[in-house]
Amino acid sequence: MAKMVTKSILMPAALAAALDAEARDKKISLSELARAALSDRINLAAIESRLIARLDAQDEAMAKIIALVSSLEAVDEPEGGVTQ
Repeated sequence: MAKMVTKSILMPAALAAALDAEARDKKISLSELARAALSDRINLAAIESRLIARLDAQDEAMAKIIALVSSLEAVDEPEGGVTQ
């Protein structure tokens, strides 16, 4: 569920950034990129697919970081639980 929420929040901004990067790579404006996409000279699905793969990799990395922090917190706690 959290993964879907993260993607739904990040996807529009990340897609805009990916399209901007694609335009810079091709040395064209965003409007030229849009025209190229409409005429099927540029595959927007491929750009989106690469973006989703990158977001998935970021999700996996974040999950590993959270697991590591959780395990470190568990090691740090005394056996009787957290004391004040």
